Amino acid sequence: CNHFFGYCWCLLRCFVREMAHSLLWEVLSASDVAELNKLRVAEKVKPHLQQLFTSRGVPWLISDPSDPHRDEKNEILLDFFFHTLRFCSEAMFDAERTSTLFSIMYWTHKKSMDGKCTNTASFAIFQEYIVAHSVHRPPFSVAIFSLADIEAINHYVMETYYRNYKLYLYAFTPNDTLTLEAVYPVERVERVKPPRPLSEATPEEDWLRAAETERRAAEEALTQRLREEAEKAKATKAALPNKEDEAAAGGAAEGSLKAQLEYIKTQVTKLTAGKLDELEAKLTGIEDKLAADDGRATAKKPPLKKK
Repeated sequence: CNHFFGYCWCLLRCFVREMAHSLLWEVLSASDVAELNKLRVAEKVKPHLQQLFTSRGVPWLISDPSDPHRDEKNEILLDFFFHTLRFCSEAMFDAERTSTLFSIMYWTHKKSMDGKCTNTASFAIFQEYIVAHSVHRPPFSVAIFSLADIEAINHYVMETYYRNYKLYLYAFTPNDTLTLEAVYPVERVERVKPPRPLSEATPEEDWLRAAETERRAAEEALTQRLREEAEKAKATKAALPNKEDEAAAGGAAEGSLKAQLEYIKTQVTKLTAGKLDELEAKLTGIEDKLAADDGRATAKKPPLKKK
């Protein structure tokens, strides 16, 4: 009998060594879980956890004296542990599932913060732990969680830890600071030309006078172009053979005048608002001329003879 129990003990030790990745009873024993379930409220659970970690030498809380935010981070961790235990109690988990999930949550948080993982990479770490404790494959793994447990745990983790994952990253990871310094050779630096002094500025009266001169020059150029186009149209009309119908000549003149009309309309949109009335008068004159030319062309046509 003694030999049998000795064999079982050796087998159990080999089983524990093979399951080195198992987190069952890593920190919380069955009696610890029972004691924490009795305390219930956060004001009692968090001091008890802190005392438990200290007495057993579990480095799950931050003890680095050089960290100026050590107390705040430890308070966040204790809240994190308390809410994990509260979920296990509400989900009616037994001591095995509570102890295992308690350790899984810590190591997921620890690896995620040390690696500054994204939420996707962190959730992959969490899933790896859950799968390792949900598949019955002794001596390498043991099924602690059922499929229903996994669904409940995933929902809890997504609605709590990963909903606030960026806040955990902000609290537990150092901020990255990038300092850039651009150094250019002195001879290649492009220097800005200094502005002219106000004493050399153009007075408002001179500027207005120059603007008016420019406007008149543009108007004269437009008038000269219109005059040249009109003379060109007259020369074209005079060069037409006498045998052609006068109606054709009238149509060419009318086309030239219509081209002038469209050109002026285009210029209207480019000039200032103060010239609109003047251009409108020119348009009216050209339109009247078109109407008069049409009337004369109609009057010169010979009447149709009745057969």
